[in-house]
Amino acid sequence: MARSRSASVHPSYCTKNPKTLALLLFAFVLGSFGFWDRQILVREHDEEISNLKAELPRLNDQVLELKAYLGDAGESILEKLDPSSNKNAVHDDPIDVERREKVKEATLHAWNSYVKYAWGQDELQPQTRNGVNSFGGLGATLVDSLDTLYIMGLYEQFQKAREWVANSLDFNKNYEASVFETTIRVLGGLLSAYDLSGDNLFLEKAQHIAERLLPAWNTPSGIPYNIINLANGNAHNSGWTAGKSILADSGTEQLEFIALSQRTGDPKYRQKVERVITQLRKVYPSDGLLPIFIDPHSGMLSDHSTITFGAMGDREMWETSMQGLLSLVRKSTPSSFSYICEKSGDYLNDKMDELACFVPGMLALGSSGYGPEDAQKFLSLAEELAWTCYNFYQSTPTGLAGENYFFRPKEDMIVGTSWNILRPETIESLMYLWRVTGNKTYQEWGWNIFQAFERNSRVDSGFVGLRDVNTGDKDNMMQSFFLAETLKYLYLLFSPPSVFSLDEWLLCMADDRLVLGEPLFQNQTITSEGGNFELGFFSPGNSSSTNRYVGIWYKNNITQKTIVWVANREKPLADSAGVLRIVEDGNIALLDGGGSILWSSNITSNQRNTTSAVLLNSGNLVLRDGESNTVWQSFDHPTDTLLPTMEIALDLGTGSGWNLVSWKDAQDPSPGRFSLGVDPRSPLQLAIWNGSRILWRSFPWDGRQIAGQIDSNSSSLVIQSITIRGRKISMTYTTTRLLVMSMFLIDSNGQGRFLYWDNQVMNWTLLASTPSRPCDFYDRCGPFGVCYSEGSPLCRCLEGFQPKDKGAWDRGDFTGGCVRTQPLSCDRTADRFLVSGQVKLPDRFLIHWNATAAECEARCRADCQCSAYAHADIRAEVVTGSRCLTWVGKLIDVGRYVNRGEDLYVRHAASGLEASVTSEKKNVTRIIIPSSIAGVLLGGIFCFFLWRRQKRQVRMRKASRGLLNDEKRFSEMLAREKDVSEVPLLEFSTVEAATNNFASANMLGRGGFGPVYKGTLFKGHEIAVKRLSKSSGQGFEEFENEVKLIAKLQHTNLVRLLGWCCHKEEKILVYEYLPNGSLDKFIFDQRRSAELDWEKRFKIIEGIAHGLLYLHRYSRLRIIHRDLKASNILLDASMNPKISDFVLLLEIITGKRSTGFYPYKESMNLLGSVWHMWEEGRGSEVLDPSADGILGAPDVMKCMQVGLLCVQDDAAERPTMSSVVFMLGKESASLPVPKLPAFATKSPNSVSDMGLLTTSKELTASETD
Repeated sequence: MARSRSASVHPSYCTKNPKTLALLLFAFVLGSFGFWDRQILVREHDEEISNLKAELPRLNDQVLELKAYLGDAGESILEKLDPSSNKNAVHDDPIDVERREKVKEATLHAWNSYVKYAWGQDELQPQTRNGVNSFGGLGATLVDSLDTLYIMGLYEQFQKAREWVANSLDFNKNYEASVFETTIRVLGGLLSAYDLSGDNLFLEKAQHIAERLLPAWNTPSGIPYNIINLANGNAHNSGWTAGKSILADSGTEQLEFIALSQRTGDPKYRQKVERVITQLRKVYPSDGLLPIFIDPHSGMLSDHSTITFGAMGDREMWETSMQGLLSLVRKSTPSSFSYICEKSGDYLNDKMDELACFVPGMLALGSSGYGPEDAQKFLSLAEELAWTCYNFYQSTPTGLAGENYFFRPKEDMIVGTSWNILRPETIESLMYLWRVTGNKTYQEWGWNIFQAFERNSRVDSGFVGLRDVNTGDKDNMMQSFFLAETLKYLYLLFSPPSVFSLDEWLLCMADDRLVLGEPLFQNQTITSEGGNFELGFFSPGNSSSTNRYVGIWYKNNITQKTIVWVANREKPLADSAGVLRIVEDGNIALLDGGGSILWSSNITSNQRNTTSAVLLNSGNLVLRDGESNTVWQSFDHPTDTLLPTMEIALDLGTGSGWNLVSWKDAQDPSPGRFSLGVDPRSPLQLAIWNGSRILWRSFPWDGRQIAGQIDSNSSSLVIQSITIRGRKISMTYTTTRLLVMSMFLIDSNGQGRFLYWDNQVMNWTLLASTPSRPCDFYDRCGPFGVCYSEGSPLCRCLEGFQPKDKGAWDRGDFTGGCVRTQPLSCDRTADRFLVSGQVKLPDRFLIHWNATAAECEARCRADCQCSAYAHADIRAEVVTGSRCLTWVGKLIDVGRYVNRGEDLYVRHAASGLEASVTSEKKNVTRIIIPSSIAGVLLGGIFCFFLWRRQKRQVRMRKASRGLLNDEKRFSEMLAREKDVSEVPLLEFSTVEAATNNFASANMLGRGGFGPVYKGTLFKGHEIAVKRLSKSSGQGFEEFENEVKLIAKLQHTNLVRLLGWCCHKEEKILVYEYLPNGSLDKFIFDQRRSAELDWEKRFKIIEGIAHGLLYLHRYSRLRIIHRDLKASNILLDASMNPKISDFVLLLEIITGKRSTGFYPYKESMNLLGSVWHMWEEGRGSEVLDPSADGILGAPDVMKCMQVGLLCVQDDAAERPTMSSVVFMLGKESASLPVPKLPAFATKSPNSVSDMGLLTTSKELTASETD
């Protein structure tokens, strides 16, 4: 009992001891807060665990999806993680490894001998141990062997060769060069080195030699001359050809020049060499066999020249030529060796060159483009011819082949010309046949030939040819192709296919187009000129299906085959004999092995035999007529993917549209359930449908400019544009960083996903997806309900509405929506419209163009059925005016998002509004009483914090003692006009007090250096305080020296430095305060730009120029400032410019950012578009219309011209700042004519930081959020 009594506290004790009561109350409040905080932590922890458990199945699904999506690449990644998981791995045969190393050792022997005795010369003479310049001193052996060194992993030797190319390779030589030999050895060698290493040096050198070769194509027919002087460009043919061109030369130079156009983006190389193909089509014989010679003037074939597959023959014959080839094939007796005859007129000569031994490899590669029967026929012929070529070697005492062979009845083959010069053709064919068939016999044949080279051709100082393969008599030359080709093919013959993939490097057509008579086989692709996209045949994902599709996929640096367009998605190809071709009616068509058309572009026109198809670098496959007009394009027939500049559109007249339609699943590109397009019911918005049911819709277009940023550290922006032209409305997007490969797709789960390729992680990165959040899903909260993207509850009713079914609403079932608390009475005068701000406007709206806000309200008020309206002014490129939207009946799919949306004016009965006001008063009373009680409870907590504040104030008062003198000395200096050699070092407490302890309310802005605050001293003087970032890494001594240097710069157009401060880690600069802020706040703001008429703008331009002139010439320090932008020009109260950093003059004239995206002709930026329009005499069109009087100002065009001169590529052509000041100040100054600036083109690297597009018609990629 005693214990019980002593433990209890009587209430009267608390009333007699108020301190104890306060303490108990305080303890209760603190305990409540602690309990509340712990409960929150526990709940958050439970939610996190629950989310993780829910996330795990989704991640597992994504892993499975990723495996399916990556296909072979995904399996490769798994193999690297667990090599034992690859059951189909190709193991390297130990014998192959040993033989490969032997070939590599032979290569090093040949290379080291060349380095020692003939470095930098064209070829090595091993017997006399010296070099010779057989090709004009272009380093033929070195350049042509670059890819061999790289493939064999001889990187030290490769780097040494690269240094020679960089420092010593010179094409300015007075030498009569063979166009063909220089093309295949030098141009081809440089391009191969570039493709393998990615080193731009090789591409630059390739361009240099190509420029010197191009004049050879300047003939009436386009057939090139075979010889050209590299110094003066004079081209001609040899006398022994009677002025004719050799067809083997002219017909086989396309590959290198087309490849150069693809890699540089310059079409002139392609255009030159394609004239040859055009001319050959005109004279193509019916038997498909072309002779040796062709006239470069008339373009006519030589009537009496020989047809041969050996020396001087054309190797690019195919389709029709294959029938001609078969007519030239005979068999010897008694051993039945198949061989290819030479044809002269109607006479067949039983002679075959060893050079013709390239044919077996050609046939082996080409056989895969046929159906099973024809494929086997040509592959069998390839194997028969390879057996013949191998026996060219085996039939001689040395085991090396002669140059050519004659075939006699009952004698088989007899050596004709008996030399051997280490040719690669037979080895090349053996390598291809081994890759195609997997038959190791071809490896054995190659090994035997290599051993014969080792026995007969190897000497101490390299390898030599044989003058006679019967006697073994050696010559004195190591041909450049022995290192460049023969040894390379031997190395690949004993290497696994992964070392050098035929699919990636050899089976590409190296072209970007389809023409009549040149089909695309299933083992071939065409590549866009810039290398971004590739078109060919594919099977989706890891599908085991034999179905084949024609598609387009990303290529340039994209390691995953990412399909962006499918032609025959509804009719897959089931056999291996199908081809894509231009058919006679002018269409692109996919034909199966039986000749039936599975898919066609299906145009109806009179374009028979005149069309061609081109794969553009945008990913658009375009069909053009004979006059280069586009008659069909794949961009008008999208599948599931939207690429930059591609449109999804709607014809408002017909209701038909260009929509994205998902794949059925990841392995089946046939049309799926989901689609995305412009909504035909409400055509100012996009929608995603599941069948016919809407799943998601975008914000309706209001004509405003919005752009989406890829990441916080990137200047890459995504710009969506909606365009209305006539009865067509379309949506497209682009990015301001052209190197960003991107796509928007609708996947098989109905999700719209925006992806871009991240080169750092070498994978596709998701920028945005939709629908992904609860409010993204259509009609989440029912009629008159509002879905809140942030906060809780998720669904709320519009003001003046209440849940239709309160019970269902409380259970989280919002489908019933809301109903009015007060029904409408259709009183056109008494009804009121209440605004709901920042909402996603409802669906099912009616559009009224060019109505003012008042007219829009009046239109809705006059219609009793109208329940709401919204209004927006539009100043887009193709639509200017206003847009009025009205709603009849229920408001569906309303949402509220942070910093998004428009004002929606909802109709209410006037009586309902009055009742709402009365209800609000009652609610206020209900709130006051509980609030008072809560205030008492919080009183104890307030007392706790009060003593802390008092303690701090004491500390601040102590710190502020003595600061009055500092402020006085500092304030007095503000009035000085003279330069100062040093600015005062201020106490930190002075600056802290002036900025109210760096209060956020005083912050003027933030840059890379740190925040800037406005401060006020005790006499009312205003200052700007730049608080440098603590992470700058600058020491105090360096900071002090920098301040003293800045102090020496004093000019009326430079921002004045007034003081500085160092305190602990703080480093602070104090400047004069300029009330108008930065120039960009005016010229880039549509409303405020009108405050700067032309007179003020010209005054600003002159002020900036004078400030720059002072820095460049008259200051005690020579300053070159490199951050040229409007945000670094500050304006005082009189609009005088003060340079803290600098600006582009053109921005002031146009009112547009120099970093913006302004596509015009070849340019993508402001600089380029201004230059083009200035050159065309349309300069006035780029002027900012907000600057009153600007169109009539005579100084405007002069300023524009000065601005263009200041950005000339050649520094000698740029005016000095003193010249700029003179030009601006002198009315009659004669100005030079500017050239096209280097950064005015569409090169992705031309602008380092591209910003927002300045038209007002864009939507962001977050439109899909």
